[in-house]
Amino acid sequence: MNASSMGKKKLQECRWDESALCAPCFDTTHVPVRIEEMLLSENGSDFYIGFGKINEFEVIKRLWDDLNVPIDIEKLIIEQGFISNFNEDVLTAPLHGNGVTSSMAVQYVGKKTWVFVPPKHFQKDGAPSSVAVYLTKAPQEPYELFPYTSQPGDVLFFAEGWGHAVHTHAGPNVLINYRLLEAGNIFRQPQLFFPSLFYALYYRPNARSRDPYGMKVTKEAFSKINPLCDGKTENSPWDQTLMEIARKHAAANK
Repeated sequence: MNASSMGKKKLQECRWDESALCAPCFDTTHVPVRIEEMLLSENGSDFYIGFGKINEFEVIKRLWDDLNVPIDIEKLIIEQGFISNFNEDVLTAPLHGNGVTSSMAVQYVGKKTWVFVPPKHFQKDGAPSSVAVYLTKAPQEPYELFPYTSQPGDVLFFAEGWGHAVHTHAGPNVLINYRLLEAGNIFRQPQLFFPSLFYALYYRPNARSRDPYGMKVTKEAFSKINPLCDGKTENSPWDQTLMEIARKHAAANK
């Protein structure tokens, strides 16, 4: 992929498998990253592109056209890259949800293990924060959990409001999430849609802003969760169960 995006540097001292509720261990500073070098170089393991906008539209268009989907890519609200080349498995996304759009995640290279939580459970303990929804407390009761490992060529659809944590497998990994805004997003989850849309517009990326990636609200959400993680000796039973499911599913799909 001869293209570029903005990436985050992986922090070296981090316990990746500690929790599915805490923010992953990446530097908050975004830097330009050449995707081809990242996937082919040993130094690529130091960076992660998450929710990345790929700068060369022709690259995205070629990837989209290969799917033969009868929708013009320019009608999609956004496409985001999740690209890595880790030397170990990494929990790249803590439990979160998208309150606004439908998603179509296409796994082009590598594997990711997902653990999904239905909206009816996730909304109970979550609140909108930017376009995303994060938990505001550690759950105390059982949830329905649905693990899935995406492999090269897989196309995964999920609607707004579905919570998910993502465990990224080691090695070159390319996933593009294509998002579409449609009427059903409003009618199915109005209590999530409108607050999330407000935050998404208010904190939209702005290169001139001191907070160009609109992370202010997201950081505030994590500040409510992180006290549960910082300095604790063990996970809550719920968190531990989710992590065990993710690890077992990932190991079974190596």
